[in-house]
Amino acid sequence: MSGKLRIGIIGCGDFLRLRAADLLSSRQVEVKLLYSPVNSANAERYAEIFGAKAADSPEAIINDPEIDVVCVFVPPFVRKEYVLAAAKAGKQIVATNRWLQTFQTHGK
Repeated sequence: MSGKLRIGIIGCGDFLRLRAADLLSSRQVEVKLLYSPVNSANAERYAEIFGAKAADSPEAIINDPEIDVVCVFVPPFVRKEYVLAAAKAGKQIVATNRWLQTFQTHGK
């Protein structure tokens, strides 16, 4: 793949706050879409910071053919559905915690 990886982010809370500077300074990634399941204002705010767009739903990120990687930055008890949907869509996935622990704790 040439060029930057195009990223969609689900979850615009503390983890993104801690990683925003890294994402902004990277020459290898470009944040394109963001969605917050809790507070849409956070998605709008981060979209402005990244020069991206706020998505209306997680499916808008997962099903967008221009998104290469789905970052799932949500708590473990809601992570499973997003990870499985992104995997089914053939996306690369970055999550905030170990997958095995998430699936063992919250079901397969």
